[in-house]
Amino acid sequence: MIHVIRDSQKSFFICTAVTFLICNLSHAQESSSDKMEFFERKIRPVLVEHCYECHNSADTAESDLAVDFRNGLLNGGVSGASVVRGEPNDSLLLRAMRHQDGMKMPKGGPKLSDEIIDDFAKWISDGAVDPRETPPDKEELAQVTSWENIRNQRMKWWSFQPLQFEIPDENNWSERPIDRFIYQQLVDHGVEPQSRADKFALLRRLSFVLTGLPPSQEMIDRFSTDSSEESYEEIVDELMNSPHFGERWARHWMDLFRYAESHGSEGDPGVPYAFRYRDYLIRALNSDVPYNQMVREHIAGDLLETPRVNDELQINESAIGVGHFRFVQHGYSPVDPLAEQIQFTDNQIDVVSKAFLGLTISCARCHNHKFDPISQKDYYKFYGIFANSRPALITVDTKQKQNVSKTDLARLKSQIKSELVEAWLEAANRIEELIDLNAAQTDALAIKWRDTIVNLNADSTDSPFHELARLRTKNGDDFTIELKKIKEEWAARMEQINAFNAQDPVRGWDLSNEEDYSKFVRHGSGLNEKPTSPGDFVIAIDGDSVVENIFVGGAYTNALSNKHNGVIHTPEFPVDYKDIWIKVAGLSDMGPRVRFAMENYPRFIGLLYYQHTPNSVEPKWFKWDMSYFSGNSMYIETTTGHDIPVEIRNNTRSWFGLSEIVCLAEGQTPPVEMPNHLAAVSDLNIENAGAFGRLYSEALMSAIKSWAANEMTDEQAIFLSFFVRNGLLPNSTDHLKSIQPLIAKYREIESGIPVPTRSPGVLDRSGVDHALFERGNHKTKGPSVPRGFLEAFGDRQYETTESGRRELSSDLVTSSASLLARVAVNRMWHHLFGSGLVSTPDNFGKLGRMPSHPQLLDFLAKQFIANDWSQKSMIKSMVLSKTFQQQNSSQHDDTQLVDSMFGRYPIRRLDAESIRDSILSSAGTLEATVAGGSVLETSNRRSVYVRVHRNNPDPFLETFNRPDARSTVGNRPTTNVPAQSLTMLNGSFVVEKSRIFAAQVLSNVELQTDKHRIIQMYRRAFSRNPTAEEIVHCVEFLEELRIQNASLIGSITSLDEEIGAKREAVENLLEPIRKRLMESLDNDKDLIEVPKPVSAWDFETDFRDQVGNLHGTPFNGAKIENGSLVLTAPTAHVKTVVTDSDIRVKTLEALVQLDRLNQGGGGVITVQTPNGLIFDSIVYGERISNQWIAGSDGFRRTEDVEGLSETEAHTAPVHMTIVYSDDGTITIYRNGELYGQPYKSNGPVEFKKGTAQVVFGLRHGTPDGNKLLDGRILDAKLYDKALSRDEIEAIAAGHAGFIPEKLVLAELSVDDRERVSKLRLEIGTLSDSLAELSEKYTERDLDTLVWREFAQSLFNLKEFIFLR
Repeated sequence: MIHVIRDSQKSFFICTAVTFLICNLSHAQESSSDKMEFFERKIRPVLVEHCYECHNSADTAESDLAVDFRNGLLNGGVSGASVVRGEPNDSLLLRAMRHQDGMKMPKGGPKLSDEIIDDFAKWISDGAVDPRETPPDKEELAQVTSWENIRNQRMKWWSFQPLQFEIPDENNWSERPIDRFIYQQLVDHGVEPQSRADKFALLRRLSFVLTGLPPSQEMIDRFSTDSSEESYEEIVDELMNSPHFGERWARHWMDLFRYAESHGSEGDPGVPYAFRYRDYLIRALNSDVPYNQMVREHIAGDLLETPRVNDELQINESAIGVGHFRFVQHGYSPVDPLAEQIQFTDNQIDVVSKAFLGLTISCARCHNHKFDPISQKDYYKFYGIFANSRPALITVDTKQKQNVSKTDLARLKSQIKSELVEAWLEAANRIEELIDLNAAQTDALAIKWRDTIVNLNADSTDSPFHELARLRTKNGDDFTIELKKIKEEWAARMEQINAFNAQDPVRGWDLSNEEDYSKFVRHGSGLNEKPTSPGDFVIAIDGDSVVENIFVGGAYTNALSNKHNGVIHTPEFPVDYKDIWIKVAGLSDMGPRVRFAMENYPRFIGLLYYQHTPNSVEPKWFKWDMSYFSGNSMYIETTTGHDIPVEIRNNTRSWFGLSEIVCLAEGQTPPVEMPNHLAAVSDLNIENAGAFGRLYSEALMSAIKSWAANEMTDEQAIFLSFFVRNGLLPNSTDHLKSIQPLIAKYREIESGIPVPTRSPGVLDRSGVDHALFERGNHKTKGPSVPRGFLEAFGDRQYETTESGRRELSSDLVTSSASLLARVAVNRMWHHLFGSGLVSTPDNFGKLGRMPSHPQLLDFLAKQFIANDWSQKSMIKSMVLSKTFQQQNSSQHDDTQLVDSMFGRYPIRRLDAESIRDSILSSAGTLEATVAGGSVLETSNRRSVYVRVHRNNPDPFLETFNRPDARSTVGNRPTTNVPAQSLTMLNGSFVVEKSRIFAAQVLSNVELQTDKHRIIQMYRRAFSRNPTAEEIVHCVEFLEELRIQNASLIGSITSLDEEIGAKREAVENLLEPIRKRLMESLDNDKDLIEVPKPVSAWDFETDFRDQVGNLHGTPFNGAKIENGSLVLTAPTAHVKTVVTDSDIRVKTLEALVQLDRLNQGGGGVITVQTPNGLIFDSIVYGERISNQWIAGSDGFRRTEDVEGLSETEAHTAPVHMTIVYSDDGTITIYRNGELYGQPYKSNGPVEFKKGTAQVVFGLRHGTPDGNKLLDGRILDAKLYDKALSRDEIEAIAAGHAGFIPEKLVLAELSVDDRERVSKLRLEIGTLSDSLAELSEKYTERDLDTLVWREFAQSLFNLKEFIFLR
């Protein structure tokens, strides 16, 4: 059929066709444009960030693959085409992204997110549209791959975005926003939330997460019976207001800032007062100090203009926050100090960035971060800030406390000075009479002058009487000749001094000069804004004297009191010289120290890092040759005795006076001392000795008047001070009656000056920027990097003369507030739920996990900021949620999904501290004291207070995963290893607390039946009542224990009796002989009866204890030779079995000969816990070369006794004895004579039965480092008494009324000796059997043993160490 189309119809169809074609063309153009936009937005940025570096056409095409243009990607490399258009599963690029077929891209990084992989799959399926027709040239590639472009791309990562969320709609489960977020995600995944946990489980859970302790029995009763709606919130408030809340949450912070009380490496030196940081955290958390404030305090608490002040303790709380900077590890005497500085500064950067921002800034040390928007410059911004902060022990008292009574003391001092001026001027007027030996003066001052002059000799080289001593007997020409000689010598000395002063040293500082003084870093209550002027003086705090010393100009700490402390640092300077000369005063017995700090290294130790202890009242020069450290950067630190950054000293009174420091190149003139001669203050224009009176009078009058006018010279100060100190001017309270009330008042006020409160911290030097180390190599320095904040948060640069810590603390809580808040609330969630919303709490970067509930995380962060960063408010909102209160069971098949969605409360093991504290609580021994110094692991205080020594960690806590103090640990590992089971089954701590737990229950008269005891023990162990079925099982178990243990106790009793009978048989053979030998000694008038030792080793033929049962076992080549224990093999030592009685008060005795004197740290005889963590020992040369000390764990009971250096022990045996008295006094004797001075320790330590052993040749623990002795031990004894001085003298002199067993055995017949030997062999075998049984079954009473084992079985149930 032919259709005829009219014109109008034709027009319509033509228009329609054209429109159809246009529309289709437009659609095709739009589709192509969309795909192009998709490539630019989703594909190109990923290729640029992750692939261009290794696969580009300009310079690097690994595997011949270039992905920076279309054909390079389509053609592929050696493995073939990378992209097959329309076929994502056949595309090698996508398979490598999916980590299929053994391929993993990007290389060295995490697998890309599923979202990115899906984008690439869609792009390939849609034809892999790619506008990049030609490969870029080098300039184009550099521009595309520039750090700025990559950083901007990486800043799109979720954690760098603003907070954004939308609260889900209400639901039937809960109205709380937290629950609404959780519920929405559960429903989306087909999971139902769980019902509320039972009250017992919920209370135990709540108590542990908030306080780290089980709930009290009273709280269990109250909560379990209170059905009111408010009861749960009331319990929450009660627990959060408990002081134990701060203890629990402080431990979390301590994990983040790798809290430790020692630095590690050889010697494991302590961080003085580290515990103050822990106590600061406890107080802050209990007081709900805002989180952002705590962040500021951790970075710059010592610099805040308005710090938090604790009025009760009178301390600056904020300043303690910086203590974490000191918890770094330090090497032992590093040969490359800059490498050491890099290591510990890198650790500081790592800890701060992870703890607060969840970022790994330290990964950018050698190059820009591989995955996050952190540049290498960012790293060195932080490095410059932290490297400008020097390790120190800082005073954290308030200014008011530091300055207490200073005004009153200064006023009294001025009044005393006025009185002294008058008295001294009067005395100076009498000098011509006083110096005349023929004068008839008889007052005390005249007698003092007469005695001084009579005793003068020509050797008085450093005395104002030097000239008089040489000239007083000279007359005529002899006088003239000698005077000329004296003047020539003085001129020569002045020529030396002038030559030194005239040269240009490499650098130097005069501390009496205000400009030089102002350049120094100063800290402490004893250092003022301006230097001490010549003529300032010290009032004697006790005794008859009024003035103790008159100063030359410089930096002195004791102008008002030697209780005031001081730390002073030079500016930083390079070692571009040979010798450094330092002029300093101080008294060695007060412990002041001068040390050089190379690249901020805080220790003085080994052969490289020196220290100097001044010992003169006037500044004296000393020098160090610094050639070894040429090229390094350093400063000089001078401190009072208690203020050294690492070494712990107990000098409550100390002082120093620093006068000059000068650095000299090779060949420059060294300084010489200015002698304190009359010539220094007089022209010596006299014609005979009779004129000396006039010279001394003139010189003293001039000096006193200058002193009164505050216009003294250094020479006058030294000159006048000599006459005052030596009583040649009135300086006695007895003779200065008018001064007595003033002195008495001064001393009264001075005695009330508080001892400074010290804490680990840092001191800022004058801030400088730091060079970037190219590729992290500190020997290749790049450009200087201005200090500032991260580029991702505004790239602010710090224009400051300080370190930059103050500015950094501000930026952290403002510029990066969103990330800071996210990290913080996630940590709180993690500690409450066992896993964070971000399961990698220390890493919010690309290598970390994405948040499971991103909007909930942002909501919590926003609320946290809105509630003024209140940690308690945030924690409370979390524990009040129904999410937290869910039970821990679920009927859903996919428990992993349920747990990831927080669809139930997860079962998890308690942390190490909670397990230990729960054992203590169950046993009823937990001490609730909050804050204070650290304790040994044997203490009953909470585990947060147990000392943390890097080289000697607490074995129980370490077994249960208390973290190694190296870096931030926001998520502790939870292992399940055999050592944990063995610890709970056999550990002495668990066994002992089980015994106490059982004893308390048995002694409770209200608990008369097994059932009542079982209920009580369940409540204490599990915070709940046992079920009826559990009670039945427990009763049956107890009956089984009774049957088993009755047999064991019988075996032990039988062994005891058999051993006793055989020992009695031995004594029956030996005692008559011993008695006869004792009678033969009756004629010895010097005989002193000495207590019998509890153990004695003569090392004649073996390592056996000749008195008790502490038989030894040799290790690593220890051997018997010629009647002595030989310890010449490198790690030779002997250890005995564990003790069978308690040891507290004791005496250690040994006859020892060293193979060489130049050894240090070896132990002769030691009593220690088997792990070596606690010990007392006779130690040679550990702290001071060639001296004996009473060694102890961490030097806790050790002090230097100032004994004489050993000079004979390598040629003949020496008899060493250490007595540990009941009041803590420790006394050392050498060859029967007192060695040094006794001192009061915090001991004695009690070593409980079965928890100690004796060691020979090893200081303690494992045979490594400097612990081993090189020599031989001839005899050793252990007494359970503190021997007297007479007894020890008698032992050393051979007059002790104790007959050595070898003499008794020698008197026996051959048959009797064999009988004794056989009996002792049998005793040894039986004792070994008994010891094996007794180690496990220490109780002999059946009930005690049964209930102890029952208690221990409760501790070993899973419910005890898990939270549900």
